[in-house]
Amino acid sequence: MGYQKFNGILKEVLEQQLIESSEVLQDALQIPLDKAEELTNRIKQKYCSENEKKEKKIVKKLVKKQADSSKNRVKKNCYTSSVGYLSNEEFERLIVWLFEELEYEVQPELHKRYLGFDFVVRKESEKIAVLARKYSSEYKLTKAILDFSENAQRVYDCTKSIVVATTFFTDDAVSYSENMGVELWNIETIAEKIELAKRKTEVQTEKNFPKYKGTLKHSLLKLADEKDFVIESRNDGVYDLYLFGVKYPLLTFQAESEAVTKCVYRIRYNEPVGENEGEVLINSYYDTRVGPEDMEAYKLIIEYLEQFLK
Repeated sequence: MGYQKFNGILKEVLEQQLIESSEVLQDALQIPLDKAEELTNRIKQKYCSENEKKEKKIVKKLVKKQADSSKNRVKKNCYTSSVGYLSNEEFERLIVWLFEELEYEVQPELHKRYLGFDFVVRKESEKIAVLARKYSSEYKLTKAILDFSENAQRVYDCTKSIVVATTFFTDDAVSYSENMGVELWNIETIAEKIELAKRKTEVQTEKNFPKYKGTLKHSLLKLADEKDFVIESRNDGVYDLYLFGVKYPLLTFQAESEAVTKCVYRIRYNEPVGENEGEVLINSYYDTRVGPEDMEAYKLIIEYLEQFLK
């Protein structure tokens, strides 16, 4: 293959953010997959490290240190206080979860960036580029971030973009974003969106599950009143909880009088397992109960069961 043709393919791969896919190189260069994987790794080592250096330089243009940080003091709550301390991986998981809970359809491809990542979401047939960035609260993001959002729209073929950041934006950035139709989510916006997502989840959960009442045993047995679940009693106070129409139990619990002495999740890695292979939430040893308190245990159980109703 000619040098110019190879460089053209390499340029396309880098510009279109396809570096994660060795299959792209395999197809474009017509080479074996193992050679494509080796080449992909070499490109990553060389170009990604160079891109990170470039991004570090770009960050200096993107951020502006606040002369007086008290002017944009964050409204403290459990989210604004903790988001800034997340690792890059935790931040990534949080933002993806947040968009999913807000009923955006998140595309699987994530494009890693220095101090953040890009991805694409859909909502009501609109395709949106999301730029998520993690910066210290002592800095503000300048209007230069809007050039990146405009480029992301073009590269990912989107009609609009959202910039999510763990800090604030300069006044110029806010003003220009309104004219360009770019949404800016600062740290307080993130906290508000998390609150909204949690309320939506809680409302949905309340629709499917009765509230905790009396004892854990009583509350679990009340799940049988819901059309989604069936509870079958076995010997020695053992109960199996099923999803209606499914032959494998989701949960097994045992009770002595009103006290739940054992509780086991029966689905692991999306596969049904025996009672002895399941994940134990509550157990008892020599009359000593091990596990969360009843109300907390019920909360964890309904969080576990909720995934099967989606």
